[in-house]
Parts: sequence; C-alpha cells; structure tokens
Amino acid sequence: MKLIRARNVKSKEFRWNQIMNAAMKEFAQRPYQEITISQICNHLPFSRENLYKNYVKSKEEIFLIVLEKEFTLWVDSFLLSNNQTSDISPDEFAKIWANSLSKRKKLLSLLVILQTIIEKNVNLEQLTKFKKEFHYQMERLIPTLLTMFPKFNPKSLNHFIQYQYYLILGIYPSSNPTELQKKANKKAGINYSFPDFEKEYADCVIIYLNGISAK
Repeated sequence: MKLIRARNVKSKEFRWNQIMNAAMKEFAQRPYQEITISQICNHLPFSRENLYKNYVKSKEEIFLIVLEKEFTLWVDSFLLSNNQTSDISPDEFAKIWANSLSKRKKLLSLLVILQTIIEKNVNLEQLTKFKKEFHYQMERLIPTLLTMFPKFNPKSLNHFIQYQYYLILGIYPSSNPTELQKKANKKAGINYSFPDFEKEYADCVIIYLNGISAK
C-alpha cells in the first residue's frame, strides 16, 4: 500500500497517533517481547516497509514516544488534581500519589522496561530528546510538591521523585505476575501472595517521606 507521507505538523501528529495507537493495541494483547513491527502494521493503513522508511527503525522508537506521552499525561493529571492541596501528611500524600500511578497501567508497564530494553534500541538523538522531556516533566512536579510539603527543599523532592522510579521497578513487576509465574509458585508449593501495587507502593512512600522528615 502506497503511503502519502505526512508533511505538515497536523498530518504528522495524526500519523504518529495512528502508529502509537496501533502499538498500544498490540501491547494490550501480548507481552512486549512478543510484539513485532509486522503486528503493529496490521492495525495501520500502510505497510511495514513504509513504516521503516518514513518513521521508525524499531518498535522501541515507537514505545519511547508512547512512554513520553503517557508520563506527560500522568504529570498533567496529578498537577490538575492537586494544585490546591497544601501541607498534608505523608500518609495522605502516599495514598494520592500511589492511586494516581496505579491508574496508569500502560505507563507503569513501560517504565519497568525503559532502561533494560527500550533505551537500548533507539538512536542517540531520539534518546536525548526523550531524556530532556522526561526531566522537564519531573521538574514540573516540584512546585506542587513544595506546596504539599513546605518543610522540604527542592533537592529532597528531586531525590524523592527519582526514588519513586526505583520503587516502581521493584514493586510493579512483582505485583503483576504472568500466568506462568503464578502456576510455577503453585506447583512449587510456595505460600506466597503477590503484592497489591497501590498498597505496597504507598507504604514505601510513607516510609521514605517519614525518613526525609526525620532528617
């Protein structure tokens, strides 16, 4: 199928939305490692060759942009919901923070493979652009967090935001086991309950914030 290449900003945005939506349809149906460019193109009105020629060289390039969009949407939502919230307790904040993230399954699923898979198969220009935007979005959170925790300083809150990423890497995969992992646990006779992400994450946030407060 011949592709009429998008040339203006509006057309390019429309085309990229088509590509991202196609990728996320596949991501909703199968594990990331099983997704191929060919499968993504099954949801697009143009061929794999056209996608490679005009837009991307790998599926990671697509999912890097999807992740950037999902992270921005989460930041927008968090700021909009909490722009009037001030001086709250660590317990109250942890519930708000964990709940806002637990609703973003796509974001969480991509964050846990960002550094180990996605970033390793994109070019330098794309990755640099992504990191600048990702850092900018994190910086947007600081003024609202300072309002919520007036006793903290920007440096502490920057560290807090970075630490949250590390928590997600550990807790989210543990709370979302595959069917294979569930069956293996059962067959091995291991008495283990997979954690609830929102609760476990909130508990860790409380511990961390109380640690900052104690300093």
